[in-house]
Amino acid sequence: MQRARKIVKNWFVIFFLPCILAGLSFAEVLDGMDSSANWSVETDSGASLSTSTVSGLTGNAVRLDYDIDSGGWVAINREDFANVDISSGDAIRFYHKGAGDSNHIKFQISDIDGDVFERKLANLSNISTWTEAILTFDSLSHWKGTGDGTLDRGNISKIGFAVNVSNGGSGKVAIDRLESYQLNTPSVSLLFDNFNCGTPPNDVGGNAGAMSSNGNYDPDITYDSANVKEGVYALSITYDFPSGQWSGYWSFIRSDESGYDLSGYQNLEFWVKGAAGGEKFKVEIADTGDTPGTEPEVEVTSYIGSVTTAYQEVTIPLADFAGLDTSGVRQVNVVFDQTPRAGKVYIDNIRFVGPGSSSEAAISVLDKMDEPAPISGWQNYGCDEDKGVTTTSLDTVSGQDGKALQLTYKFNRGDIDDWTVMERDWGRNIAGSDSLRFKYKGTGSDNNLELRVMDKNGTIFSKKIYEVTNTGGEWKTATIPYEELSLHKSGTYSNGDIADLLDLTKIAGISFVVSKGDGGSGTLVIDQLEVLKVDDFRKGRGDSLIRSIVVPDNPISPNNDGIKDRASFKFTLARYANITLKIYDLAGNLVRKIDGGEKEPDVEHTIYWYARDNSENLVRNGLYLYLLEAEDLDKKTDQVKHVIGVIR
Repeated sequence: MQRARKIVKNWFVIFFLPCILAGLSFAEVLDGMDSSANWSVETDSGASLSTSTVSGLTGNAVRLDYDIDSGGWVAINREDFANVDISSGDAIRFYHKGAGDSNHIKFQISDIDGDVFERKLANLSNISTWTEAILTFDSLSHWKGTGDGTLDRGNISKIGFAVNVSNGGSGKVAIDRLESYQLNTPSVSLLFDNFNCGTPPNDVGGNAGAMSSNGNYDPDITYDSANVKEGVYALSITYDFPSGQWSGYWSFIRSDESGYDLSGYQNLEFWVKGAAGGEKFKVEIADTGDTPGTEPEVEVTSYIGSVTTAYQEVTIPLADFAGLDTSGVRQVNVVFDQTPRAGKVYIDNIRFVGPGSSSEAAISVLDKMDEPAPISGWQNYGCDEDKGVTTTSLDTVSGQDGKALQLTYKFNRGDIDDWTVMERDWGRNIAGSDSLRFKYKGTGSDNNLELRVMDKNGTIFSKKIYEVTNTGGEWKTATIPYEELSLHKSGTYSNGDIADLLDLTKIAGISFVVSKGDGGSGTLVIDQLEVLKVDDFRKGRGDSLIRSIVVPDNPISPNNDGIKDRASFKFTLARYANITLKIYDLAGNLVRKIDGGEKEPDVEHTIYWYARDNSENLVRNGLYLYLLEAEDLDKKTDQVKHVIGVIR
């Protein structure tokens, strides 16, 4: 293609087992794939397929044992979704692994009016380890159907997985944890292309390909599994062109090549490395008003010095693309038009990134509590409930927004620690958020309500709210900042060490506990369980001694990759003051103390913390509290306390 240029007492528990996500995404389990009973089999002529239940990533998985040596495809389908609503997400996520010959995996989804959309995962049927696949709805292609040609995500009727011939032969593919997934956050993060499907389109739906002068020097575009930064594939561009010519790669934003509004984003980010090092190229971004030869461009080496044989992250402000109309971005190009005129580069995980919110911002819904327990996967049970020790039921009732789940409970004996559980197979990464919030109401006896959060190590932190379960039937909202959680039970790291820090990247369970106040019986209704997101913490404090403080890159990731390896505490003062920064774990133990000395007013100062304790050991992943203290010359003091996360 020619480029457009360049174009404690008795208690009851409601237990949540959330799904492991990256960033601040959320997921809703559509099928845990714990049984093959709900999935029907379909095969092409000459092909064969059998299904079975095997051990999965979590619980069980459904395995396809196939032979397509004489046929083109095999498939499994599930049609009992009862027009499920997945409109709260922007993607589908599942996990897969396999063995045997290399073939394609294809995901298919149908809505109520019969439109079928699909996405191919090229040559990924024989990856031997569990691999995550995230398919944005924008990247799905319309395959067939007589409906309106769009995917009605509020009325999904059928989902299927197929193995399509590439090399043919036979093999096994296991599928686990099919989920509706929220990947992107508007004006915060938009994945453009991570190349993990091994074929266009990109993750926003646009097509892509090679380009050069008159099509004579098109580069070789492949998807490379041996040189990835993240996931299973990276983009490989091998170019060779003579003096006075150029070569490159183009990728439209949308499938119809129209404009995309990126005005809420600040930067273009991606990873790059070279096969030899020293490669040079430009990035162009075209809007809908550009004509060939007028597209804004930048030189990549202006941002990283030089391309090396190790991956580097490139961050380019969109403002550097002079004249770009970010409200109608149409295309992203990679252009080679300088020496060296031959070489190979690898590019991975292209994304647009925004500033995020300055404090509390977007809310990620963990569970709307709209689905009945049998459909949503919730289960409830109690300690010796079959012997009459406890009595519980779990029902769907009207919520404040849609439906909600109601626990009806009764304490049937005295001061003995009995319990009940409502659980669902989930998982959760809530790093970057700073609070949990939910709506509740209750009737009956006035008892205590406790929120507990457990990570993958079995470490549990909790917060109890006393005598609140009887609200007289009125809805209440509870917001629990993580800094108010206290250690309830230590867990164990994989090496056997005691784990007493909460790992926000791998939350394994969230539970609501009704502990005995007045005792007796009652109801508790829970609706809209959410996390409050914090991208950068910024706090303006008027005439206080500490006038303002900013902590960007929270959480930090001290893994020596040059990205977010340290925390920067940037602050201004109203008067001369001596500064001390203290870092605590959530159990209240002092981890690090940094003496900042005397600082002058009206100037931004920075104190760095490299995620090390007072013995210079790297701290573990988890949630910490920082305390910035200031004391002026008159001995007047001020302090700011907030949460900071550490993730490696």
